[in-house]
Amino acid sequence: MGMTTVRNNPKRSSLDREVYSLSEFAKLCGSSYTVFHQLAQAGALPVQPIRIGRRYLFAKSAVHALLSIENPVRSQRCLDAKSPPPVSLGQAISERDSP
Repeated sequence: MGMTTVRNNPKRSSLDREVYSLSEFAKLCGSSYTVFHQLAQAGALPVQPIRIGRRYLFAKSAVHALLSIENPVRSQRCLDAKSPPPVSLGQAISERDSP
């Protein structure tokens, strides 16, 4: 009889993970994956990406700090909703850089 290997690795939702993917970060900021991918390649994003192979990942804590998000569950609703998020990336950067 052959042995059956059972892997206990169910897919984790983005609420369980400590990082956002590039597409999740772009959607949260109201932009497209393509624009954010170009910015990531140029090193022009305000949040330092974590590179794993070709993937770009972003720490949720850094993204939340940039966008001044106090409630991560609300940010998840922004990701799932089709409406634009309440804070734009440009606004968050200018507020962060102002004295």
